[in-house]
Amino acid sequence: MSIVKSSTPFIESSIAKKRSNQALDALLAEVHLTPKPGLVDADDGGAHDDMNLELMQRSARSLGPTFTQIAIAAINQVPSQDLREEIAAIGREGEQTMFQATGGINTHKGAIWALGLLTAASVFFTPFDKKSHDICHLAAKLASYQDKRYTSNRFTHGDKVKKQFKVGGAYEEAVYGFPHVISIGLPILRTARQRGYSEERSQLHALLAIMAVLNDTCILYRGGKASLETVQKVAKKMIAKNKVNRDEIQSLNTKMIKLGVSPGGSADLLAATIFLDRIENERG
Repeated sequence: MSIVKSSTPFIESSIAKKRSNQALDALLAEVHLTPKPGLVDADDGGAHDDMNLELMQRSARSLGPTFTQIAIAAINQVPSQDLREEIAAIGREGEQTMFQATGGINTHKGAIWALGLLTAASVFFTPFDKKSHDICHLAAKLASYQDKRYTSNRFTHGDKVKKQFKVGGAYEEAVYGFPHVISIGLPILRTARQRGYSEERSQLHALLAIMAVLNDTCILYRGGKASLETVQKVAKKMIAKNKVNRDEIQSLNTKMIKLGVSPGGSADLLAATIFLDRIENERG
């Protein structure tokens, strides 16, 4: 969908609300996907002994207003320093809302970042219909501006992992245009559908494909390089067969619980994949 400068306030509001609803729906789709190795789903809490499905649902739903505010701020705009700082401020407020909903548990901080950027980019002004790669390019441009309004003295888990293991994290994924979504998540999701798999099974294939190659900082932080390599190796074997059964997923889930690792970064990128896929599908 292209956004044109002649849009009326009513049309802009409708588009912003539609996109924010799609972002929330994508996040809830990721939450509800079952089974998901190492992650919270309808079966269990994965490697998280402090989370369950109800908590994740509550967390996701609490972010609906955040995505709406981001979409309203970005509608008919272009990437800029001021907009980057405004959206970052909205995102930080969203984090506090999330913490209030979860009792202080970080459930969706990465999703706020990824889906927030993509929601904004999806409603930017362009004289053409935006496809997934266009949205990711615009999101990358927005992410490339530094948030000069906010300075944190905290050394986050992601910062620690990036320094220790010399890998990129959520920031790098965004500024490079979400390559794991464009080159892996979306193609695998659509290929699985073409093979006749159900929507949930197709989403599971996309998740495993991302897990197979992503240097997931959530796994690295909790389990180090050895755990990441173990998870990637198993995920690659599953994807190579083009067929994944529930027993294999449960086996990987058990392994990840024992390792104490959860692919949170991969889950965030699956939600981003679902979001972009649904935007393109609305055009048929």
